[in-house]
Amino acid sequence: MKPLIQPSRPFLAKKPDLLLAFVLVCVCVLVSALAISRLHESNRQSLQRLFDGNFERIADGVHERVSLYEYGLLGARGSYVSNAVLPYTLSTYRRYAASRNIDKEFPGARGFGLIFNVAAEDVSRFEQDMSEEYGEQKLVKNLNDPRGTYFVIRYIEPYARNVQAVGLNIASEPSRLKAAIESVKTGKATITAPITVVQATDQVSAAFLLLLPIQRHHLRSDTPAPQFGDLGQTLGWSYAVLVFGEIVKNLDFEASQLAVRISDVTDPAAPVFFSSGQWQTEGAEFAGSKRLAVFGRTWQMDAQLLPGATAHAPYDLSLAILMAALFSGLVVALSLYIWRAKRRAFNERLYELALAQGIIEGSPIGQLLVDAQGKIAKINRRVTELFGYQVDELIGQAIERLVPARHAVKHMGYRKSYDGQKRQMAQGRLVTGLHRAGHEFPVEVSLTRLEVGQQGYVLVSVLDVSERTRFLNQLQQSESKWRELANCLPQLTWTMNEEMRIDFLNERWGSLPKESGIRHMEEHFYSAIVPEDLTMVRSAVAKASV
Repeated sequence: MKPLIQPSRPFLAKKPDLLLAFVLVCVCVLVSALAISRLHESNRQSLQRLFDGNFERIADGVHERVSLYEYGLLGARGSYVSNAVLPYTLSTYRRYAASRNIDKEFPGARGFGLIFNVAAEDVSRFEQDMSEEYGEQKLVKNLNDPRGTYFVIRYIEPYARNVQAVGLNIASEPSRLKAAIESVKTGKATITAPITVVQATDQVSAAFLLLLPIQRHHLRSDTPAPQFGDLGQTLGWSYAVLVFGEIVKNLDFEASQLAVRISDVTDPAAPVFFSSGQWQTEGAEFAGSKRLAVFGRTWQMDAQLLPGATAHAPYDLSLAILMAALFSGLVVALSLYIWRAKRRAFNERLYELALAQGIIEGSPIGQLLVDAQGKIAKINRRVTELFGYQVDELIGQAIERLVPARHAVKHMGYRKSYDGQKRQMAQGRLVTGLHRAGHEFPVEVSLTRLEVGQQGYVLVSVLDVSERTRFLNQLQQSESKWRELANCLPQLTWTMNEEMRIDFLNERWGSLPKESGIRHMEEHFYSAIVPEDLTMVRSAVAKASV
């Protein structure tokens, strides 16, 4: 015989509860992830704007600074052209240079000067003239084999920081020579590839010469412009010495939060000649490149946002992640608390049911557990004795199997309309049960609503009242016979209840006159007894009541 209720089964309520907890946690994690992703995207956009704005500012600043020096070349060339009818001397150029505030007008430039195109046969006389102007020996200096070409620096100011450059033949070095020739071809200012200048030997390949040709047609307006590349019409060049680190010193790369590298990518490309900030070889999220056209050459600027720039992001993701983790943890803890509370309540309910199990199994009353569809889920041993069925014959069957066929349809309607209140079925009248053998027997049935896990059942208690019914019938038959006997007696016969009120009179009473005082005994028994007999009657009634 299986128990009516089996508390040993797993906790049935935990699956939907755990599923709900899991869904809540997943929703919490998803919402947190979306929020963090949105904050991350907002930070990324903010940092991208920071990068783009600063990169644009730095690129524009570099281009603007380098472009500025062309004006200095134009001024130096103008000084020479305007005084060309007179002997142009060192004093003339120094007077011009004194009229300019080079460091203020052209910050970062080491100096401005003039280069002359000297024929090979005139080099000795050129050296002699230079020595006389400077009051000391000045010789033409070559970096490599000049191959008969001499573009010699004669004047440069400020002289004190450029003294090493006086007399240098720029045509003896390929990069300088190429820029000079290119400027003659185009008639425009031309910059060299990155070089090392004698004024700043510590800045290896990080300086430039900017050259602007001075040609014969500049001296007289009626002289036609020379053909491109006609060195014979080129008197020389005004030029500037640019050390790149000094040019961009005031651009404040550190404040820009950028790591910057600048290289010359003109064919043939030159290596990086300037860098600022710690460059990341990989993993830089915000990076970009720009190309600048600079006086006949192409520079490439590469930039990365420094890792420390993330501090400028509007949202602290670490705090957001921590808050999301705390929130998720609280949801998990709350879910576990609710689940455990339900599990504890359920287990307590099972424990209570388990305690009642022994009582139910040993009860003389039949107990059936009926589900919401009216199917028998469990029964105790007494049910099998009452109805004559084996357990397996009833489990899963409709409860109407135990009801006479003539009452089955009506019983089904009563069952469906049951309000769940604990009460006796068909109160005030007997209910009939149907035995397996086919005979009917009277029963009393009480109903109790019962929750097991998350399922609702009705606990049906069935009591066989056959013996009681037979006894009552026998009693009624005995009482009927006694009444017939009492009515046949010639004496006045009556019965009284415990309250001493008459509840039966035999038919002999009906023969008495209506005005007879003794008829008042129906209402007042003792008042009808003469006083001298009252004590004896009371004693007799007391004995009869024991």
